[in-house]
Amino acid sequence: MLLGHLDNSFKLLEQYLGFLHNPQQFYQLEVGKCSLADILKQVESRIEPLIKERNIRLVKRIRVSSSETITLDKMQFCIALFNLLKNGAEASRPGGRLVLSIFRRNSRLCFRVRDFGCGITKEQIEQVLQPGYSKKGSRGRGYGLSISQKIVTLHRGELKIKRLPRGTSFTILLPIGNEEQEQEQKERTQKEPEHKRRVLVVDDDIAIVEAMKMCLENTCNVTIAYDGQEAFRQIEQENFDKIVADISIAGQGGIELFNYLALNYPGMEDKIVFVTGGATEERAERFLKSIDNPVIYKPFNMELLIENV
Repeated sequence: MLLGHLDNSFKLLEQYLGFLHNPQQFYQLEVGKCSLADILKQVESRIEPLIKERNIRLVKRIRVSSSETITLDKMQFCIALFNLLKNGAEASRPGGRLVLSIFRRNSRLCFRVRDFGCGITKEQIEQVLQPGYSKKGSRGRGYGLSISQKIVTLHRGELKIKRLPRGTSFTILLPIGNEEQEQEQKERTQKEPEHKRRVLVVDDDIAIVEAMKMCLENTCNVTIAYDGQEAFRQIEQENFDKIVADISIAGQGGIELFNYLALNYPGMEDKIVFVTGGATEERAERFLKSIDNPVIYKPFNMELLIENV
């Protein structure tokens, strides 16, 4: 087992040195088919020593078949995903957890790494993918995330960073089909009749709920939940395009809903539009400043609600 870890470490070091000395050659893709299980096996074997060293629990939330075959450069994609896990592990507190989620979003396969560390500022998001930038001082060279971004871009994918109330998430979005299949799907979508968007409204103020429903029901199918627990049940039964949630519902409000979705349905927390009366408690103010979701303040213009939904 130890020899296997050492062998993986030496290979990874050789690959990084290859990038530093000849980045053009390093980025020449050798594309082939491989299973998701093979990718996970390689990446887990590489990250395992660091996970054990820092006493971090790696939680895997795989919502696609591990036998699924995808077309990519296996070696380089493993490097890209490993870099995200390594970054997350180093940002995590000893004894904490690191979540790896794999799921589909439309025609893309998503790999999300979420840590529960100290987080990242908006300014750092703009810098963190730049070659040579590091928050680790002398402990980091600042190439890992920029390498990951370049590899993902060459695979026609995207690397997205999101600030969270606790920690940060990095998501790789890879196109699943080839360009012809994607174009066919796009053409089919354009020919299909437009369907009403499915919107979940979560608020304990009946008057506000009815006003929002009247505003949205001409263009959306609106479902109502008067507290977080009811919202959780609705989400388990239906996939919503948008969720409009009051930040300060007693018991289970918008904050709890956001955290629940981020943990159990990765990616769905991005669909939330928050509603607040403005005079929110300090905890809610800190939360809203830590995320990038739209926020609408009561009393609000209904056109603004429609625009965000």
